[in-house]
Amino acid sequence: CAGGVRIDPPTVELVCVAESDEQCRASKRCRKRGQCYAELGRCVARDDRDCRKTEGCKLDGLCGAEGGSCRAKQREDCRPTARCIERGECSPRQGVCTVGSDEDCKHSLACKKHGACMEVQGNCVKTELQ
Repeated sequence: CAGGVRIDPPTVELVCVAESDEQCRASKRCRKRGQCYAELGRCVARDDRDCRKTEGCKLDGLCGAEGGSCRAKQREDCRPTARCIERGECSPRQGVCTVGSDEDCKHSLACKKHGACMEVQGNCVKTELQ
């Protein structure tokens, strides 16, 4: 822990405390999760640019800072991911890329290869009517 340490009662638990933005920027949390700024003793995501550099952005579309975390905020975050290309998870919903419409499914490999071209309860599925 590069920052200070505090003890959280009632159990004696040591908690790492982020004391500065510099400590956060030097941490794995910054590189992996875009959490590069100190806020109330912990590292948080505040800048979309930090989120865009993470593996979470490239793999899962978590490219925008919101509420201290990197989250999927717009379709452009989701589109280049394997999740969108393969399974139609191209629409951001509650911070993650999900299947949001038949249109998402129609452009996916799930549709092209397996006929799963209709959105049903957040999944691309094959229907008898196709």
